[in-house]
Amino acid sequence: MMRIVKHKKRKKYGQHFLKDERVAEKIVSFADIRRNEIVLEIGPGKGVLTSILFKYARKVIAIEIDNELVRYLERRFSNEAQNLNLIHEDILKYDLSIISERIKVIGNLPYSIGTRIIMHLINYREKFSEMLFMLQKEVAERLVASPGTKDYGSLSIFIQLYFSVEILMNIPPKSFSPPPKVFSALVKIKPKKQLFKRSDNPELFYKIVKIAFSHRRKKLRNNLKALPLLDHDLKKVSLETGINFDVRGEMLSIKEYLKLTRSIGKIIKKSCK
Repeated sequence: MMRIVKHKKRKKYGQHFLKDERVAEKIVSFADIRRNEIVLEIGPGKGVLTSILFKYARKVIAIEIDNELVRYLERRFSNEAQNLNLIHEDILKYDLSIISERIKVIGNLPYSIGTRIIMHLINYREKFSEMLFMLQKEVAERLVASPGTKDYGSLSIFIQLYFSVEILMNIPPKSFSPPPKVFSALVKIKPKKQLFKRSDNPELFYKIVKIAFSHRRKKLRNNLKALPLLDHDLKKVSLETGINFDVRGEMLSIKEYLKLTRSIGKIIKKSCK
């Protein structure tokens, strides 16, 4: 067995390497990988998860940004070259459209850019059957949050618009090296049926949601003043949608934001004629 080399953590990558093999085995078991499946691993680090994935998957595509770790992984898995496609790249810049079949994704995402990575993967959601990620527990709770809770916000909406999200387990700091100061959580993210209709305006939807949460303590009515709408326009939208604008943005569900967007969209479109 190859000796696990010491690797100095690089702050710019937010590295906390999974070291607990029992936790790694449990994570892979949640993925329920079949022998004919390809798995994309984001940030393999020192290869603790990678070594277990080989036991189940037909092929592992591992994307690692750290050139020092890439060299280490090439040496460690030199005998697994036929089952491993190791790519030295930034996942945020890598074109995943070249993937030719639906795959599973797994990874220990850096705390600093975990949400950016997930938002990036939305663009390729048709490529994935499901994704399992280790994230900062606080971020995981925001992903699964429901309307009316303190963790519910624009991130919750943007992710749940496209995916069903479930927290599978919490992971203590001691499972990582170096140990982070907070707990992590394993989340399962599965693509779900498209909620946007062909006639919808996704850009307007994102804009409205961001505006609604721009000042969390303000009422929806006050935040929506950032849109090119008059008071009588807002009253018309409220009557049409049945949405009370005297509540805060965190009280509205995704379906209510879709209704809001469609109603406001008609007014904006009419005013542009």
